[in-house]
Amino acid sequence: MNELSYEVIRFQEEDAAVWDDFLLQTVNGTFLQSRRFLSYHPAGRFVDCSLMIYDKKHHLVAVCPGAEQVEDGKRVFVSHPGSTFGGLLIAPKHYKAGKVLAMLDALEAWWREAGFDAADLRITPSLFSQQEEDLLDYALFHHGYEDAVELSTYIDYDGYREPVESNFAQFKRTKFHRGERSGFYGRPLRLPEELDDFYDILTENLSKYDTHPVHTRTELLDFAEQRLSQECGFYGIFLPGDTGERMLAGAMMFYFHTVGVAHTQYLAAVSDYRKESPMTFLYACLIETMRQRGFRKLSFGISTEKRGRFLNAGLITSKEAYGSHHSVNRKFWKDL
Repeated sequence: MNELSYEVIRFQEEDAAVWDDFLLQTVNGTFLQSRRFLSYHPAGRFVDCSLMIYDKKHHLVAVCPGAEQVEDGKRVFVSHPGSTFGGLLIAPKHYKAGKVLAMLDALEAWWREAGFDAADLRITPSLFSQQEEDLLDYALFHHGYEDAVELSTYIDYDGYREPVESNFAQFKRTKFHRGERSGFYGRPLRLPEELDDFYDILTENLSKYDTHPVHTRTELLDFAEQRLSQECGFYGIFLPGDTGERMLAGAMMFYFHTVGVAHTQYLAAVSDYRKESPMTFLYACLIETMRQRGFRKLSFGISTEKRGRFLNAGLITSKEAYGSHHSVNRKFWKDL
């Protein structure tokens, strides 16, 4: 066994505590790859095939959350479908060119021996990593992986002026002030009673695209009150009325505390008040709220589909109009 050889072992449930403790030490791991998060999925939803990588002294140096899928008759190792991203998550001491290349050698040898025909990896974007992902990008290119690039946007509070609407394009400022005049206001949702209203709005929005929320009502409540009580939150935009307030828009947020980034996971608004644009007011409130909470950046997520080949022009233009910057999410795949 040479200096840069590694052993790959399949994750077992009894390894969960070791996995989660190690994840906190990696350069690019987040709570989205923790077993605490991934274990919310019911048994049988995925064929988990997460892997743990050890050096010759049997020190854990990297993990690779994943699952087995069959695509076009091929067995494919995919980054865990229960997480937005993942890929290879590496300890800082081992985030060196030669070591990362050797880890990929060990992973590919394991995949081939296990009968996999291909690998499909979604690596953690640099926005959510404690170090840039350039080395991992290169290592995957060096090993012959093809890549796809998704375009994302985010607010950088460094240099972002006050009040927040002064950073907006004129048409967004107009919509924001229209909401102010209508009496809109934002606040955190009172759980669990207001979660149903938010979920109904979200479901209605997604039904227009013949889809539905990835998570159930029960799962979202579990995130907020138990599993991710420190890493997620819900906010709403309300309109007061004679019979009580009405929720017009809502958002679910993820908080990546180690890198100071907040992320919009779900955003939805009722269609009845489209002219008053409660969604614009929601974005403005989230931008201000996350700044007040001390986050350095606010991520709006991707505006692309079909592995980045399709850019939703209306969506990206809307996000850019809040004074946002651009970043990319990368996916890599390879026939083995």
